[in-house]
Parts: sequence; C-alpha cells; structure tokens
Amino acid sequence: MPYYEYDSEFLAFIDAFYQSGLLVSNYQDLLEQMIPDWQTVDIKEVVKTADFELTKTILTKCIRVERFSDGAWYNAIRSGLFLDILRRMNALREI
Repeated sequence: MPYYEYDSEFLAFIDAFYQSGLLVSNYQDLLEQMIPDWQTVDIKEVVKTADFELTKTILTKCIRVERFSDGAWYNAIRSGLFLDILRRMNALREI
C-alpha cells in the first residue's frame, strides 16, 4: 500500500480547516440523517445542491477519512471533490 506525501500548501489547507471552526464533530451521525445512503451515493452530485451545513459536514468527512484510509485525500483531490466542495461553499457564501 503506498504512502502518500502531500504538498505543503495542501497540508496548510488542512491546518486552516482545523482552525477555521468548520469542523463538524458528529459528521457521521449527520451524514446518516441527511443522506441515509451516503456511503454509496455519488457525493459529488450531492455537493451540487447541498446547503452550507451539509457542505461543511461533507468537507469534514473528506478531511477526517484520511486517518482511516491512506490516500483518501489524494482521491478527493484527483476526483475534484475538494474543489467542488470549495466552489459550493463559495457559491453559498455569495447568496
């Protein structure tokens, strides 16, 4: 299994997230409530219409999952999920 090394700018983004107040501590419970099939649904599609709370919850999940699955951040970067989440947060901020 490969060990992923992340760019310092990305790691700074992760640090900024933890200091931002965006962390949703009960993200798993909330995902179960908001999206009962969250483990099988196309999360990128969900992000397109998510409200701010759901978007924060999805971002938290994407960041926290690296603890359990080495390379999860890499996959979220490569698939564009992080970018989709940030774009959605920006769009919601502008409303």
